[in-house]
Amino acid sequence: MLASHRHTASFGREGAAWVGGLPRLSASAHASQPHTSYRHEAFHYAGEDAFLRGTVPFVQDGVAAGQPVMVALVPDRLELLRKAVGERCAERVHWVDMADLGGNPARIIPAWREFVAESGAGGRPLRGVGEPVWAGRRPAEVNECQLHEALLNDAIPASAPLWLLSNHCGHPGLMGQA
Repeated sequence: MLASHRHTASFGREGAAWVGGLPRLSASAHASQPHTSYRHEAFHYAGEDAFLRGTVPFVQDGVAAGQPVMVALVPDRLELLRKAVGERCAERVHWVDMADLGGNPARIIPAWREFVAESGAGGRPLRGVGEPVWAGRRPAEVNECQLHEALLNDAIPASAPLWLLSNHCGHPGLMGQA
């Protein structure tokens, strides 16, 4: 299930995009929606099939539209998605190991900002998939990731044409923390 919110100055101060009360979209809605400004959506899923149903079309549609795509996931999901999108598509995606990048959550925001700066010149639309919280994270790390998810909404300019899908697994150990 997608939760969506266009970036506003107050949004980042209110909390992360996946905090309740946001509009809900179907996973298939992303294919036809153009984006010219920053858009940060939460994608809640439970299990590999649901993960792939939401992320594969998002990545493939971005690549098909000529949009640079960055995917930052833990290694097992990174490989699962890489295989599912197909070789031709996978060759055109910037794949990032989130366990390495997000081992220190303070490195996540600079990575997204760098992607926008390097790939979004001239207002070129971009897409991203990230999952900063995964099973096995300690509660303090989950809290830090939640803070950085909220700060990301202030760190990325509203005019940046980045459509970021933040994945949130329905893992029982994370649902109470997230």
